[in-house]
Amino acid sequence: MIKSDTVTIDTVLNDKKPVSELKHFIWNAVGVASNTLTSLVLLMAVVRISGVSNGGVFSIAFTTAVILVTVGLYGIRNYQVTDLSNMFSAGVYVSSRFITSAAMLIIGLLFCIISGYSIEKAALVCVLVLYKAAEAISDVLYGVLQKNNMLYIVGISMTVRGVLSLSSFIVALLISKNLLISCLILMIAGYIPIVLIDIHYSRKMESIAPIFSRAKMVKLFKVCFPVFAVAFLSLIVVNVPKYVIDRSLTNDSQTIYNIIVMPGTSIALFSQVIIQSFLLKLAQFRQNAQMNRFSSLIGKIVIMIVLFSGLFALFCYFWGNALLYLLYGIDLNQYIPLLLIVVAGSMFSSITGVLSAALVALRITKIQLYLYLASLVSALVISPLIIPQYGLFGAVLGYFRSEEHTSELQS
Repeated sequence: MIKSDTVTIDTVLNDKKPVSELKHFIWNAVGVASNTLTSLVLLMAVVRISGVSNGGVFSIAFTTAVILVTVGLYGIRNYQVTDLSNMFSAGVYVSSRFITSAAMLIIGLLFCIISGYSIEKAALVCVLVLYKAAEAISDVLYGVLQKNNMLYIVGISMTVRGVLSLSSFIVALLISKNLLISCLILMIAGYIPIVLIDIHYSRKMESIAPIFSRAKMVKLFKVCFPVFAVAFLSLIVVNVPKYVIDRSLTNDSQTIYNIIVMPGTSIALFSQVIIQSFLLKLAQFRQNAQMNRFSSLIGKIVIMIVLFSGLFALFCYFWGNALLYLLYGIDLNQYIPLLLIVVAGSMFSSITGVLSAALVALRITKIQLYLYLASLVSALVISPLIIPQYGLFGAVLGYFRSEEHTSELQS
């Protein structure tokens, strides 16, 4: 009998050969890239198909969903992966995610009511919040897989989600020309990898049956609250300019600002790949009291981010406008100086993320909360003052100042 050489996702995931660090790194990089690029290409598709104005509406709705997913994630992933003593079982982590995901939608509804959004805009926000809730649910299962040295499966899952999300959304938008309907299709596509991959393979590692132990969940929420608060506040600090633009400038300005900020996510993508690849190693260094190696690794990661940011800034200076025009069909040459400021701000933001992950691995969390509160106050004071007066330059300057100030405090 001739055996088929066809390679499927299932055969890749069921490969019994020892998994190399390189395989983990490559799949994690591809998955993180897919997850990040999904957000960018979604905006590109809306601008190209539905116009610049609709791009502004989509941008602020998607930004709200991105902020609220931090409620769903609750800063648990890094704690879960570095919980080598198994203080909490996988079932407790899973049950807690149901509660935080429900909280996402409730807070989203309240936000729409308080903001006075129209029914259509509120519906768009809520659908995108449900889409990001799928990411939150997957994340807790990713924690199970990563902790059991199966990070490459996480990368495969994120890649599948990215491809399904983008293809379904773009096809739906091209056919229907309706942003809300297209987002509904996007939301449905986001849940498919949970069933096909995440649940199927994570339950082979550990029991993921929810354990609704009130005492354990309260303890988990209490332990992770500082981490959650830091993640939540950090996203609010970064996105304060977008909400000031939403209230004081036009939808077109919102779209242009989001396009300018977009390249900065490349630096965040790079740092996220590096951090997740070495997170378990950091936890092992901490557990074995190898603090010299711990500090050395953190230093090397920061140096890599600085070098990558410098090279990326050169790329943006010479070819940034050409790339953005190719993607969005808008000439943004006059905004290249603002783009370079964004790159610098993104570098500081990524360094802050590295230092934050290091502190979580060391179980030092409360001090971060106070630092981000200080940064939030600064952002809420600066952005409303300079954006109405200086427009997009004020928005970019506010973004840079917030990230530089947070990184300075964190270090």
